[in-house]
Amino acid sequence: MTPRSSNSPRVTVALLALALSVLAPLTSAMAGSIGTIASEDVPNERVIDQNLSLPLLPVVQDVQLITVPVVPGPTEGSVTIENLLGGTLHVGRFTLVVPPAALRQRATITMRIPDPSTMRVELSISPASANNFLVPVTLISNVSGTDVPLVSKLQTVWYDELKGVWRPVPGSAVNVAGLQVYAPLFHFSTYGINDGKAGW
Repeated sequence: MTPRSSNSPRVTVALLALALSVLAPLTSAMAGSIGTIASEDVPNERVIDQNLSLPLLPVVQDVQLITVPVVPGPTEGSVTIENLLGGTLHVGRFTLVVPPAALRQRATITMRIPDPSTMRVELSISPASANNFLVPVTLISNVSGTDVPLVSKLQTVWYDELKGVWRPVPGSAVNVAGLQVYAPLFHFSTYGINDGKAGW
C-alpha cells in the first residue's frame, strides 16, 4: 500500500479553491447573458403563474356571479403570515387557508369584497414577489342563502386581466351539504362564484 501523504487535505482544499476561482467568473457571465424574461416573451404570464402550467380552461361567457344575502361585518381584512407557519384570513363569506411553507417569504395578505351581495373577492399580497406559491392555498366560499337551483354546478372563476375575461379555476369543487365552494390557488387575483356555465 502507498502511504497517504499528510499534505493531501491541504492539496484538496487548494484544488477546490482553484476550481471555484475559475468557475465564479463563468457563472457570473452566464447569469448576465440569461437576463430577465420580459412579459411579452410569455403568451399569458398570469395564466402560467396562476395555474402552474395547468390546462387553460375555457372562458366563461357573459359571466354572472351569483348573489347572496348580505352578511354583516367588515368587507376588508389583512393578515401577516410567516411562510413556515401558514395561517388563515376570514372576511364575510370568504375564508383563505394558507398551509405551512406555501409562501416563499413572510407576507401580508389582503382580502377585499367590493359588494357583499355578490360572490366576488379581490385577493392581494405584499410584497408582490410573494405572489407565486410553492403549494396551493385554499379559498373557501360560503354560498348559503343563494337561490341557484343546482349548487353542485357552482364553480370558482378568476378574472384574467390580460384578456379581460373570466376563467374557471382548475380544481374548483363544491361541498353541497356545507354550501361551500373550494378552490386551490397558486396566485392571487380577483375571484368569484358563478353557476358553472362556460363558453368554448
